[in-house]
Amino acid sequence: MFQGNDFSFGQVSDFAAVQLRRIPIDGTWPAAPEMPSLDPAATMADAVARAWRAARVRLQRAIDAVATQVVLLDETGAIAAVNRAWRLSARMNGLAHPRYGLGLNYLNLCREAAAAGVRDAAVTAEGLDRVMQGGVRSFYFKYSSPCPGELRLYALLAWRIVEEGMSYVAVSHELLEVHGR
Repeated sequence: MFQGNDFSFGQVSDFAAVQLRRIPIDGTWPAAPEMPSLDPAATMADAVARAWRAARVRLQRAIDAVATQVVLLDETGAIAAVNRAWRLSARMNGLAHPRYGLGLNYLNLCREAAAAGVRDAAVTAEGLDRVMQGGVRSFYFKYSSPCPGELRLYALLAWRIVEEGMSYVAVSHELLEVHGR
């Protein structure tokens, strides 16, 4: 009898006999189980997608733990992520965007406000642009924000994050003071 490494030919034929007994009497074969893709590119793409989703979840948990309002901007200046404090502030201040600004270009919004004559927006746009281009590591700016019945003073801190070839800018808005009118 043929001997393999860990089994004999007799064991193989016993296995086949057991499998033959599982064939239904009407001769129909059960559906083959779905096999995972053997295409290395597809397998790698799936692994990268799973890793990216897991990293996004970890990132969201980390920024949600921060008490100040935080947005992450991608390389173009678009809002890629916002934290819990940002979402709460957006609801309280009537932000009309359904996803709290996700996808909007924060840098362009600052530029548009600057073009409309908002001085603080001009300073912010310039500072963010310098951080995004790598001219400076961070940017700090105090600005006021008029709200119904009060004036709020904020500190904006922006810093560049480069991770595995991707560049982001984290922007935090910390409420410093509130003055009644």
